[in-house]
Amino acid sequence: MMEGDKGMKTRKKVLEWKKKAVEATDVGGSSYNQFDKLIKEAILSGSEC
Repeated sequence: MMEGDKGMKTRKKVLEWKKKAVEATDVGGSSYNQFDKLIKEAILSGSEC
């Protein structure tokens, strides 16, 4: 385990990235919206065949 100042900085950065990942994958987040768009386009293109 990391200790001291370096460990605290690393932990803080990891928690920031975790928060960003959760926000992106939550409903309305950028990743969620892009995946939703992909699925809708796939369904639409499948119905055109």
